[in-house]
Amino acid sequence: MEELFGQLGKNINETKEVLRLYGNMSSATVLYVLERIMDKKPMPGEKGLMLSFGPGFSAQRILLQW
Repeated sequence: MEELFGQLGKNINETKEVLRLYGNMSSATVLYVLERIMDKKPMPGEKGLMLSFGPGFSAQRILLQW
């Protein structure tokens, strides 16, 4: 994922920092990442993509807009 988003000029630094600090908390991890991003006050209209991968072949995704 890091390589893919890096090629698109994006980063997953907030995700990596949450995982470093707290480890993998399963589904709750994305909420901690979202909180860190919201603390940075995204610009109105800015978009983001939130992805979550679960056991097996499960994956959740949501398009965010501030």
